[in-house]
Amino acid sequence: MSEKIKVKAAVAPSLEFQYMPSVFIDGLASAAQNDKYGFIDKTGAFAIPCVYDSADSFREGLACVKKDGRCGYIDKSGAFAIPDISEVLGWFSEGLAHVQQNGKYGFIDKTGALAVPCVYDGAGFFVGGMAPVGKDGKCGFIDKSGNLAVPLVYDITRDFSDGLAGVAKNGKLGFIDRSGSLAIPCIFDEDKSESFSDGLARVWKNGEVVFIDKTGETAIPQIGERAGPFREGLAWVKKDGKRGFMDTAGNIAIPCVYDESYVFSEGLAVAVKGGKSGYIGKTGEVIVPFEYDYDKLNEYSDLDWAFCTPFREGLALARKAGKWGILEIEKP
Repeated sequence: MSEKIKVKAAVAPSLEFQYMPSVFIDGLASAAQNDKYGFIDKTGAFAIPCVYDSADSFREGLACVKKDGRCGYIDKSGAFAIPDISEVLGWFSEGLAHVQQNGKYGFIDKTGALAVPCVYDGAGFFVGGMAPVGKDGKCGFIDKSGNLAVPLVYDITRDFSDGLAGVAKNGKLGFIDRSGSLAIPCIFDEDKSESFSDGLARVWKNGEVVFIDKTGETAIPQIGERAGPFREGLAWVKKDGKRGFMDTAGNIAIPCVYDESYVFSEGLAVAVKGGKSGYIGKTGEVIVPFEYDYDKLNEYSDLDWAFCTPFREGLALARKAGKWGILEIEKP
């Protein structure tokens, strides 16, 4: 059995943010005060002040932001590395990011130069050297040189995940491999089916939610009322109104005793019990006590939400009595 994860309070609940902050990526998390966004470090201090109208997380050393009508990318000093580049920005993946200019999408490199011209009606992110694009109502994939790797023949395409990408025709989802061959026919309801992770995909089949393997065969039949995607070998499942987790064989690994539960990240998952949020480990042990906020997401929503972010880079933000703190996984 692996050693139990230990978590410490790196920063006590004392920070005030207007909205829910992001996860930590590249050592920084976006957070807002007074309708402006900036970035905090692991001490909770603003490493980049709240001067932006919107801000996405850092990816590959750059973050998409908007300020005074300017859309561009900043570096970790807060300086614009690529200013005034686009009407719409995507984050960098494999050295390229999709941008929109004059209503069309293309890709830029980290110098801000167009690597793929803006000729598409939509675009996704590069994974393994391929990105989904759309034009004239049809979708396919391009490589990093801008050449079509998969023809524009599908109604919808999704990013590659776990070696396969979802593609849809006439409202039905299937999956292609990296050669563009249809590995699994388009027979699943597109709007209720998800991508592959941990070798399995949650799909809607014949009125039921099941998990299929990479051959398209049912690996796990419907269990309970609902189920989430697999992450780190476990997926949340809801039975009799309560959530727990199952393993990739479909066995209940953590009993369904929680009001809510979310996906695992770095060996921990947010769960809710008794109206409070905390974190559990992969055997169901409570790692962080159920003492953090679980409340309406915002004043406009009827949705209750666990005010705890997933762990990334060993860090998570959690809110207690309206104040945010930072949790850190202790190193062995």
